[in-house]
Amino acid sequence: MAGVKLEIKISLARPQEAPIPLLSIPRSDVERLACLPFRWLRYVVFAICGAHGDIHGNATGVVDYDRTEVPSDENEYRYVPSASEQYAFIDPEGWNDKITSSALTDRRRTFREDIIQRDGPACIVTAAAGGECDAAHLIPKSKGDVYLERVMELRSRGENIEGGINDIRNGVLVNTLLHRKLARAEVAFIRTTPDGLLRPEDIKRFSRGDPREEYITLQQLKKPQIYDHPYSLFLRTTVTLHETPPTIAFDFGANVDALFQGEGTPLPHPVILDYFYGLAAYKCWRIGGENGSVPEVLSNYREAHYTRFPSPVFEPEDSEHNTSDSGASRRHRSTRDYRSTRRGESEILKVMDELNELLMYASGTTPEAVAERNRKQMEQRERAAQEAGRSKVMEWRQRSVY
Repeated sequence: MAGVKLEIKISLARPQEAPIPLLSIPRSDVERLACLPFRWLRYVVFAICGAHGDIHGNATGVVDYDRTEVPSDENEYRYVPSASEQYAFIDPEGWNDKITSSALTDRRRTFREDIIQRDGPACIVTAAAGGECDAAHLIPKSKGDVYLERVMELRSRGENIEGGINDIRNGVLVNTLLHRKLARAEVAFIRTTPDGLLRPEDIKRFSRGDPREEYITLQQLKKPQIYDHPYSLFLRTTVTLHETPPTIAFDFGANVDALFQGEGTPLPHPVILDYFYGLAAYKCWRIGGENGSVPEVLSNYREAHYTRFPSPVFEPEDSEHNTSDSGASRRHRSTRDYRSTRRGESEILKVMDELNELLMYASGTTPEAVAERNRKQMEQRERAAQEAGRSKVMEWRQRSVY
């Protein structure tokens, strides 16, 4: 059954229009990530579509959410939203760092310091030292304040985040390797609460810290290559017997609880966590299609809701430090200077890109070849990190077991 996939369909029109395919999830991924698979699957679809609903079997109606495994003879399910719910789909391009809004985002020089003050001096997942960590945005910074406002408007029923894209509720402190995985939407944080839509016991977790009202766990949606290694199996079957360091647990495929060791508040916003999880899940398990398919529906939804923003209103980042003239004149001059500078930078960058491309062809290479070389170098660095993880676990086993 390891190669079998579950197909999840979604009903886009009420009450009885035929559902269309949304996700195709390997059973092995369901088993790797969930203890109660139907509760997790319900959350996954909610994170993508933004509407609460239920999972239905083809012949059984609403599924039994307390089942610990998916029936072996049923591989197709559909998600039916509650009658009072309206869809608030993700932006299928929301995970990438392409600039979506031309609105200038107010810079916060203290973003990293504020994140460290909340999260503590180490990666919230692997406990790597702060010097090896990045203050990472969940919704990419390049999307801008207005984009985040739109997400909150569509998904939170009116709530907003006053700090914009650089609010610490849109950020986490993670090591550099994790930051890259977040940027590629290979991993995502999932929020559970004892009495919520998804509970801590519903998913497979490497637990850290004392019991609390809210858990945030980093799930590895893309199965790590090392997951099937014998040492990975050893760790997953002995975590109750030994105090495994979180960095080793994560390196060998565990889904590790985040631990916020600073002030701890405010935590990443639930709406942002759900939205990013939906982005990553859709990217990982989506089903392609043509006219009338989910990709077309999401593309149309994106065009209608995530790309049409009002003209920006610019407030210069250093106006509060400049008291030599009036606020109005500072804003006018700074806006003019900023636009002029940006035009100049854009022209210079364009010329440099053209020159670099010309030099590449002159030297017998292409931009595609350079990109491929960079990709291979990144893969080599990640393999080196995994090999270092193996060495750590061997050393740890010798200390702990022998």
